[in-house]
Amino acid sequence: MHFESAMDAQRHNNEKLNDSSESYIPVYKTPLSLERHVAQVYTLSIFYEVQAEICSACFGCRVLSVNENDGNLDYVISDEHNMVFKVSFVVGDVQAKCSCKYFERIGLVCRHLFVALKDLKLDRIPQHFVTTRWCKKGLNIPFCDIGDPVIENCVGKQQNEVNVNQLWADFYTCVALAEKDESRFQAFSKVIKEQKKLLSLEDKNAMPASTRKQAVIESYYGSTAPVEVTVFPPKQAKNKGSGRRIKGPKELSIEVNNRPKRLCRSCNALCNHDSRNCPLKTQD
Repeated sequence: MHFESAMDAQRHNNEKLNDSSESYIPVYKTPLSLERHVAQVYTLSIFYEVQAEICSACFGCRVLSVNENDGNLDYVISDEHNMVFKVSFVVGDVQAKCSCKYFERIGLVCRHLFVALKDLKLDRIPQHFVTTRWCKKGLNIPFCDIGDPVIENCVGKQQNEVNVNQLWADFYTCVALAEKDESRFQAFSKVIKEQKKLLSLEDKNAMPASTRKQAVIESYYGSTAPVEVTVFPPKQAKNKGSGRRIKGPKELSIEVNNRPKRLCRSCNALCNHDSRNCPLKTQD
C-alpha cells in the first residue's frame, strides 16, 4: 500500500509538472530568439535556469577578445564576477567548448557559450547542446537501445493486429447486413462454414495437434518459445530465521549432565531432578 501511494504521488507530481510546462507561457526578459527556442525545448523549471544564463550573457558578460584561426573562433569572455573564460567555437560544425565546463557538468548551455551564440546571431541552440534529460519530450524516447530486427518484428505484429481488427469489423458488418434477410443470412452462414471447414482441414494437414497448441499459445503471448531455456525461476530463499540442527542422543545426554545439580527433598540427593519428578516418588 505504501508503494502504491508513493507511486501515485510521483505520478501526480509528474502530471502537474508536465501540465505547467505545456500550458504555462513564461515571461521573456530579452528580445533574443534563443530565449524563445529555449522556452519551446526545455521544461519550465529548466527554462528559468537557462534564462538566468541568457540574462547574464546579455547584461553581465563582455567579450575581451576574438581570435580567428582556420575557421575556429576563440572568444575570451569576462563575466560579472570578473572571471575570465575561453570559448572555442568551430563555425563549420557548429561545435563549441567552454573552459568553465558547465555543459559537461550540468548538461545546460552556460552564459559564456550564449555570448558566442549571440555574437554569431544564431536563432536556435545547436542540437548537440540540447540534452534530452531536460526537455519536455524527454519521456517520449526509448530508454534502451533496441535492435532493428526487434523493432521490425514489433511493427509487423502491430500491422497484423490492425489487419485482424479490420477483418473483425468486416465480419460484424456483414452479419449486420445479412441478419435482416433470412436468405442472405443463410447464404452468408454457409460461406462461413465452408471457409471454416477448409481452414481447419488445412491446419490439421499442416501441423500436428501439439504444434497447433504451441502455435496458439505463442500467438496469445506474442512471442515464440526459445530453443534453449536460459532463464529459470529464482531459488527459494530461506527467510524464516536461523535454522536449528537436530541434536543427537549423546549430545543431549551431555547437556543434561552438564546442568547444575539440585537437591531433591524426596531422596535428599544432588541430582538432575527435584521432588516433583523424583523416581522414588513415582515408584511409591
